[in-house]
Amino acid sequence: MLAEGPFVGTLPCADCAGIRTELLLYRDAASGKPARFLLGETYLGKPRGDGTVESSGPWQEIEASGAGPQGRRVRVDPYQPASRRNFLRLSPAALQLLDRDERPIDTRAELRLHRAVAALPDETPTPALLAGTLHAAGPEGLRLQRCGGGEQRAIDVSPENMVTAVLTDIGLDRHGSIYVEVFGRVVDGNVMIERLNRAGAEMRCPNTDRGPRWQAQGNEPFWALRAEADRTTFTQPGEAPVAHPSIDLTWRWSAGRRDQARAYLQSQTESGRFEAVLTPRICRDTMADAAFGYRAEVTLTDARSRRTFAGCAYLGVDTSPP
Repeated sequence: MLAEGPFVGTLPCADCAGIRTELLLYRDAASGKPARFLLGETYLGKPRGDGTVESSGPWQEIEASGAGPQGRRVRVDPYQPASRRNFLRLSPAALQLLDRDERPIDTRAELRLHRAVAALPDETPTPALLAGTLHAAGPEGLRLQRCGGGEQRAIDVSPENMVTAVLTDIGLDRHGSIYVEVFGRVVDGNVMIERLNRAGAEMRCPNTDRGPRWQAQGNEPFWALRAEADRTTFTQPGEAPVAHPSIDLTWRWSAGRRDQARAYLQSQTESGRFEAVLTPRICRDTMADAAFGYRAEVTLTDARSRRTFAGCAYLGVDTSPP
């Protein structure tokens, strides 16, 4: 990806001394289209000290039309009404904050973010999603037989070896092997397991690369919310599926704790609304001897009712945590 920024400045705050803001805009290297943003906001002068919240998600760039200032706009987190930010692009090196209706804000406070001269900080490579059959190899430790071929030594570097403990609980020792999807890195030929995505005794390597972008699901009653390339669909036995256009997840976390990032989705059509939150916590499905890396809470609202469902979730190969 190509990075634009960072754009930095201190924006006004209703209940603090100001919001120190740093915004990075990433574009797809091939097409130049907006891809992801990375936003850091530090709330200054709070009674309990400065607090920082970071987030990552989709952004848009559009030409203004109609009333309001003309020019190119930057919409940060466009699908999340509560956290959306609108900026007017004053120049390649400056953005000016607009209100939620993309109109100028009547204030004497500084509303501009300026492109920093300093070089961008180095970023830690995002862990890859690695899938295959994990074998308990006795004194030799763990071996991961990767989907598509190849076997490598696997080392659990998750806090307190949490991943190994969960896999043991769902049958790794009993069966001697289990299908896993984990986030990790390959270092010196070894797979360093950092986080669990999903694992289960009945799971197998997929026959195709076309899987969901992410999926949340639960039991009693059974339900599933599946995000694919073109749509996000809620299904429940005995009911008609409810489909919305597919949009990217937004991630938010406290400063420096990307391992605790939560994913958020809000989608609304004329027929109703989806809301989903994926929290990075181990989630067990005792009915299927399976475990997942995320807990999910999904709310559906339509003209007749508002229903909330709890369950587990996992990410697809094209969706990674920040």
